[in-house]
Amino acid sequence: FCYRSSHYSYLRSRFDAALQAAKDEVSRIESLLDQRRSSLRQAGTPPPPVIQPLPCNKQRALKVLFFLYMPLEFQYLSRLSFTAQQLLVPRPYTSYTFQALCVKESLMSWADHYDCYQNS
Repeated sequence: FCYRSSHYSYLRSRFDAALQAAKDEVSRIESLLDQRRSSLRQAGTPPPPVIQPLPCNKQRALKVLFFLYMPLEFQYLSRLSFTAQQLLVPRPYTSYTFQALCVKESLMSWADHYDCYQNS
């Protein structure tokens, strides 16, 4: 009876030690997993946008503001000049030429961008 009892306590202590080692390993791996998830979350957030302020030189800043808030007559003249330049493009149009000359809509105009960030 004594042999079985000591053998049982020996096996029990080995089992407890193995169980504790397994729990420690699980805890270590969960901690490592939390660190990886945190670093992935940080890597997944985009950096703040780069906002271009007006130039420090007053003359240059006024030029930028002029083109942001160009009078309607100058806008018409600008579009007319652009159209005249397009007429100088060699014919016949190829698909490449058409794609190169195509005016793509922007998601935000310069004026909207400036107005949105001028107080920051």
